[in-house]
Amino acid sequence: MARKKYSDDQIRLLADSIMPGFIPKDKNEEAFSFHFTTEGSNYRAQYKKAGTQWILQQLDEVSS
Repeated sequence: MARKKYSDDQIRLLADSIMPGFIPKDKNEEAFSFHFTTEGSNYRAQYKKAGTQWILQQLDEVSS
C-alpha cells in the first residue's frame, strides 16, 4: 500500500495542533523548534514569538 502524503496545509495544521506541548517554559525564549513524524515522514517545525503568540516560521520535511 502506498504511503499517504498529506498536503502542506495539513502538515501545518498538525504542527500547530501539537505545538503547545513544546512551548518553552522560560518566558524569555523567543524561538523554538521540534521534530515530529506522521505517515512515515519526518518534519521539523520552527516557531518564533510575536508578542504573546508563537508563529510558525518554517516547516521542513527532513530525512530520517
